[in-house]
Amino acid sequence: MNGKQLITYNDIVNIVLNYIKSNCKNYLNLNNMPAYYKNAYSVATNQAFGANVTLQLKRTLTNSISAVSEATINNDMHSFLYDVLQIGEYLDYNVNNKNYFNFLCNMAVFCYTKLGVITSNDFAVGDVKADGTVSKSNVNTVLVYLPSNNTYNNLIPLDKTLIAMEADTLYSVNEINIQFQSLINSLKNNNVKTVSNKYNFTITAV
Repeated sequence: MNGKQLITYNDIVNIVLNYIKSNCKNYLNLNNMPAYYKNAYSVATNQAFGANVTLQLKRTLTNSISAVSEATINNDMHSFLYDVLQIGEYLDYNVNNKNYFNFLCNMAVFCYTKLGVITSNDFAVGDVKADGTVSKSNVNTVLVYLPSNNTYNNLIPLDKTLIAMEADTLYSVNEINIQFQSLINSLKNNNVKTVSNKYNFTITAV
């Protein structure tokens, strides 16, 4: 499918689903999730205060992200297409060039709503806030699927009259992948949702 051809709305949906399932580290299980994002992960660090006082900070993760099933992701997409966009009956139609970019943008909105980034880094006693989150800037990121997020903002209405028109514009799967990835990268770079880690802490003198 590298050459250009007529593309259906379902073809684009499958590209999006494949992206989600290939990139989200909590898809099916947590085997690909770094250990420091898994429930009950614990680590202790020592920090000296002056010449004679050393405190040990032990932190234990308490809000691990859960694994999501393939059925959950597929059902979320089904609800988005049938209930939110209300175009379920048109999914096998070929994409008309006047609706192509709008539909691709709506797929990006689905991803922006459903995907989030967990961040983590080493931190010290002074980085811990009262609510159990960590104030230090984080650098290690993991993309995850968030099934509980269901509010879709900035959707672009699709003209169903145009959907029913005969499509004559040819696309390639590679072309769609590149354009969709560009939209996702823009979202990740500018509006990404960050999922805060929360910890239990103990501080003892050592």
